[in-house]
Amino acid sequence: MSLGNLAGALDPELQVSVLGVDDDVLNWISARRGRPARPDVLHANLRVPWSCWHGIAGGLASPGATTVAVEQLPIRSDAEAQLRTKRELSARLDAHVAVGEASARRTEEFCGLPAGSVRSILNFVPDLGPLTAVAQGFVLGAVGAAARWRRPRSRWT
Repeated sequence: MSLGNLAGALDPELQVSVLGVDDDVLNWISARRGRPARPDVLHANLRVPWSCWHGIAGGLASPGATTVAVEQLPIRSDAEAQLRTKRELSARLDAHVAVGEASARRTEEFCGLPAGSVRSILNFVPDLGPLTAVAQGFVLGAVGAAARWRRPRSRWT
């Protein structure tokens, strides 16, 4: 309800897309905006390589949507189903990015991707001061959930 209220209160000029796994919730939130969610770009920020696979699959299935995955912590899973799903989805991405060279090469290795197919973009945001973005008329908001996370067993150390 809170997200629906927030989406409904946003400036109608803003283009807002909603992605999730429950059709009833998505339809309710989208209805608060007055138009359906049709993203041009799905940017999946992966805290671990096998996260967000439902969202990535949805992005890949959306006609005209560009799907980008950003790897934050490239640790390998020992679960074959996770590895297989990761490899299949990764091969179809429009762009695959990691936050460093070593991360990009590890991701390619365990995803079975061609060398150089995962691009490295350093995880860096310049410190422009807290009010600069607002003063320029640009504000970025994000909604997420905080949860405890335990590092799974990994072959990478």
